[in-house]
Amino acid sequence: MGETVVTGTEEAAKQTIAGIEETHPGAKFIYEKFTYETPGLFGLFSNEKEGYKIMIDTENNNYDFSQDKYSRALFDILVVPDITFEIFFTEPGALQANGGGYNPIRKENYSFILIDPQGYKRIGEPFSVILMHELVGHNHPVARPKDERYNAHDINKYYMKKLGLERKADYRYPHYGYSTKEQILGTLVKWDKKYINSVYKIMH
Repeated sequence: MGETVVTGTEEAAKQTIAGIEETHPGAKFIYEKFTYETPGLFGLFSNEKEGYKIMIDTENNNYDFSQDKYSRALFDILVVPDITFEIFFTEPGALQANGGGYNPIRKENYSFILIDPQGYKRIGEPFSVILMHELVGHNHPVARPKDERYNAHDINKYYMKKLGLERKADYRYPHYGYSTKEQILGTLVKWDKKYINSVYKIMH
């Protein structure tokens, strides 16, 4: 399972690479201009868009992607172009209910995520950890436990430990096991003005 991982701007490509390299010391990535299609209104039409494709820098890479299951999953995602997966960075502080958001449009072979450059401040997770949660946790079978429900929060714990960071509060258990308070908070974030504005800018 894989993706053609893209961004709409050069700055977002640089941010994406910085986040992946922070969580995978020694890994090197590059980007190049790339033309791809995004879904149109109601899925009836598609739009051609110019952006930047993220790739492993095979000439300068010094990272063993076989060393753990999440690194192997990241490698799968970056080298197998099954779908187009677009990464957007919102304005700082726009997604402080969870640090990011995932928006699948599978029937169009396209998905996108929103990443808050401030990360998830309540928990103390940097954006690089949120990026791995969204990029791998939502798009690779490695994130699925035996009952087939997504268990992407294990990725967050793994990369926080790898970076030598301690969480400031309990995890929100993404995608299953939410507390009542967190379920309400997760619903409210969809109606947050900054979130809506970010999605609107992306889809128009």
